[in-house]
Amino acid sequence: MAPAAKQQLLREALDMLSRVTQLSHDQPVRASWAWFDIAKVRSTLQDPEASIEDALTRALILNPSEPQFHEWREQRAARPK
Repeated sequence: MAPAAKQQLLREALDMLSRVTQLSHDQPVRASWAWFDIAKVRSTLQDPEASIEDALTRALILNPSEPQFHEWREQRAARPK
């Protein structure tokens, strides 16, 4: 897949995931996973670290006991800068 096409698909995924977060206010677990996926997509797109951390923090606020969220944060913190 061409890099431009991949970038476009990832941006479209961000739009769809944002809609999920807006439509699932009464479903915190679903919203938390959408925020987590937003963080991962933003990371893949190499968006600013603050936007990735913001999405991950939102996921953790909604679902603080999800181990996968904590593991991903730890993996990111341990990676070379």
